[in-house]
Amino acid sequence: MAERIIQHGITGTIKKRGDPVDLTRVSSGLIFDDHFDQLDSNWLVSPSSGAEVVEEGLKLKFNSIERSTNALYELPAEDNLLLQVYADYTPTDHDAKAGLVVWKNAQEKIEFLEEYDKDSEKVFGTWQAVKRSRLWSFFAKKSGVWELFESTILDGHTMAGIVLKGESTAAATIKRAIMCKGNEVIVSSLNEGDLVIREDIDGETISNEVPVGHTGVTLRLEEVPFTGRLVIERAENGSKISTPLIDVYGGDVFSLSSSLTADIDGIPFSEVDTNDLGTLRGGEIMKKVRIRNLNDNSLAKQVKVSVKEYNKGFGWKWCDIAFDNEGTPGTFLDELDLGDLSTNGEVFFWLRVTRQTEEHPSNLLRPAYLYLDISHN
Repeated sequence: MAERIIQHGITGTIKKRGDPVDLTRVSSGLIFDDHFDQLDSNWLVSPSSGAEVVEEGLKLKFNSIERSTNALYELPAEDNLLLQVYADYTPTDHDAKAGLVVWKNAQEKIEFLEEYDKDSEKVFGTWQAVKRSRLWSFFAKKSGVWELFESTILDGHTMAGIVLKGESTAAATIKRAIMCKGNEVIVSSLNEGDLVIREDIDGETISNEVPVGHTGVTLRLEEVPFTGRLVIERAENGSKISTPLIDVYGGDVFSLSSSLTADIDGIPFSEVDTNDLGTLRGGEIMKKVRIRNLNDNSLAKQVKVSVKEYNKGFGWKWCDIAFDNEGTPGTFLDELDLGDLSTNGEVFFWLRVTRQTEEHPSNLLRPAYLYLDISHN
């Protein structure tokens, strides 16, 4: 029976410790952030005469034929999405409505509309649609507070955007529209007990601690972008590593970068996603791993590699590592001291995965997980 073995960390599949250079965004979740200085060709406006770019943004106008004007954007194939719209819109009667639409076809769509309310002088003005798999949830913000209005399932959606409905005087100006890959941010390549601190432009902070057995955290953003800094406070010595002042979007992935990289046959290990080591055939997987020091100016001192348990999983016990002896593995161990690695230098070791028959039978039917911990001074 074949087994799939995956080298895995909860948010990074390889953990590197020691003299990180900086905290960098290794993957962006931003799809667009449109201030409507001009009408991007990716927007499908229907009817074509129903919108114009004005100084304040994109103005949607009354459509005498359908009594509905749409500005739609084709959705990428992502499980998690967020659409956030800032509008200058105040409905003045019951016939005027504007808001968000998720479109499958003319008959199947979801509309989330802001309507006239004679009992309220305030309007929401900021709308948000969040997709998780097939579920869409709709929020609106008024007086600085987000409110959840509706959640519903829609399969086969193709586009999303802004819709205006109303009489001949109806109009809505869209000042800004943002789409990104959900409302969560990953910060990886950390140690247990490290603090991830969000510091906004006013100096207000929110902290999240890396849990036991994890190599990073997932942060949820209430609004995008988050403008400020991400700061890592190390548990071992209290030192801090920070990004500059930046805009952070849902789907962004950040990692503490080091001068060391690891690869198999030239294919780099991802520090964010899982790395598939292949299929157990004959009860064993054997891979030759290269570690490189990409720093042009300094040694990587006391480089060590060890096999670590992932979140109390079973797979790490199947794995051993060995020094490379001119192309063949030496004695297999759980930890290797590779010594110092010169500038632009490289060193090899062997990674072996061997199926253990004493494992509970249920373990033989599911993937095995582990991560490699690479440390240096």
